[in-house]
Amino acid sequence: MMREAISAKHRLIITLRFLATGNSYRSLMYDFRVSESIISQIVPQVCAAIYKNLKSDYLKVPSTVVDWLNIAKQFDDMWNFPHCLGAMDGKHIEFRAPLSAEAKRKISEGTSKRRVALEMGIAESTLRKRLKSGTVPTSLGRYKTIFSKEEEQELAQQVRDLDKMFYGLTKKGLQIATYKFAVLNNVPNTFNKVKQMAGETWIVGFCQRHNITLRQPEKCSMGRVMGFNKTQVQRFFDNLKELYEKRKYIPERIFNMDETGLSTVPNKLPKVLTTKGKKLVSKVSSGERGQLITAVCCVSASGIYVPPALIFPRKRLKDELYLNAPPGTLKLISDSGFINTDLFYKWIKHFKTATNPTKESPVLLVLDNHSSHRDLQVIHYCKENHIDLLSLPPHASHRLQPLDVGFFGPLKTAYTNECDNWMVSNPGKVITQMQVAGLFNAAYSRVANLLKAQNSFKSAGIYPYNPLQFDDIDFAPSLYSTLQNNTLNFPKENALPGCTKAVPYVIVADAAFPLLSNVIKPFPFRDMSDEMQIFNYRLSRARRVVENAFGIL
Repeated sequence: MMREAISAKHRLIITLRFLATGNSYRSLMYDFRVSESIISQIVPQVCAAIYKNLKSDYLKVPSTVVDWLNIAKQFDDMWNFPHCLGAMDGKHIEFRAPLSAEAKRKISEGTSKRRVALEMGIAESTLRKRLKSGTVPTSLGRYKTIFSKEEEQELAQQVRDLDKMFYGLTKKGLQIATYKFAVLNNVPNTFNKVKQMAGETWIVGFCQRHNITLRQPEKCSMGRVMGFNKTQVQRFFDNLKELYEKRKYIPERIFNMDETGLSTVPNKLPKVLTTKGKKLVSKVSSGERGQLITAVCCVSASGIYVPPALIFPRKRLKDELYLNAPPGTLKLISDSGFINTDLFYKWIKHFKTATNPTKESPVLLVLDNHSSHRDLQVIHYCKENHIDLLSLPPHASHRLQPLDVGFFGPLKTAYTNECDNWMVSNPGKVITQMQVAGLFNAAYSRVANLLKAQNSFKSAGIYPYNPLQFDDIDFAPSLYSTLQNNTLNFPKENALPGCTKAVPYVIVADAAFPLLSNVIKPFPFRDMSDEMQIFNYRLSRARRVVENAFGIL
């Protein structure tokens, strides 16, 4: 006898009880006679369904000037703050186990006491003594911190917010910002008054206390920062959903294609062993400047790889260039070594031969919106041969393109290693176009596996279909850029009641946010006039909306 499935109504009741009371899953298990493991699956699933189906009604961003003006009128009527279009804030919630419990957990997992002490920033002898007595230190003894716990958390939150917006601080920038933070808040400190910077020792301790580290960032153009926004990504997933519902694709018929460059002189060299203290460490390379060859790769959501194409920068095609290339490689040439509309048309024919799409079994091809892909001849050919083309949003391929997300990085690393091995095995020789196909084949054969393809599609949210793959943290940089460039269709500037000077409509924020033309924050809490105090009071009243939202959460 099979047990009946838990109804949608019952699932909703369990989730609402959990959200309303905060009871544990174990407590709900006794209330509803549903196992704890099942409840742990029900609650996230129902929350995701609620968000997906109701966000367009209750979390809708105004799109017209009339909508914004209605919001401004409500702020003026309720909080007596004119020209206000909203309030924004951020909240960092840190969950940390007690020291003794965290240390005991790590030690029980096999970590040594010395390692645990190093990770927690305490002496090993102190850790051993505290574990033996079962107590937890509550103070630093005769040492005192410069900032209070709340002030340090505020400073750490500002560092994290800047990092989320792709405007992260450097180490020197944090030293200067910390000094200014202490001066603005009239905090007694021992920082360097001449350089107006916090000391390196304090910065190191601050980073350890708040789980902040110094990392080498990757370059991200302003186009990508602004292009990867919620509106564009949601439009892409809506189009993808429409195709899924209409065509009923199986993972073997969902493909992604993209191009990447291969150079005879790899940009990144592997690390080498050398003597400590040596100032200059060098490694022989193939040449001063390399030649660029384009590789066109294509893979399905199930891990089926279409034979790649190699585009060499030549006037005439030589078959010798493709010796030892991956089986079935499409041979192409162009003046520059880059793809163009004619070559893409040839590649589409190659793709059609490899996948054999039919009316009963169409193929979906996800690709970026490069100019070579937007050709009328290609579109007609795909339409006649049951190939559905879906373009990615502009400047969003670094997050939505499966090949960019999980394949090209390992491929470039493997290709660099193969080039290095060839140089070691052939001293005195340089890599030319003749060796590229063989080196690429060795790297491609190593990287092109089923699991990597499946994980790449999953990370992009394309298959399995997951429009909630990216959250508000992922869109934070584009939100900042949108506010900075005023692309939210805000009303035009006009005069306040009783004034003649035109002022912009604004969103109110706290001191952690930057001051922009459409973002306003309070005056610093020092040497304030009566007018400044009144302004800060009014702004604080208007921000009550977002504070109440965090209170409900």
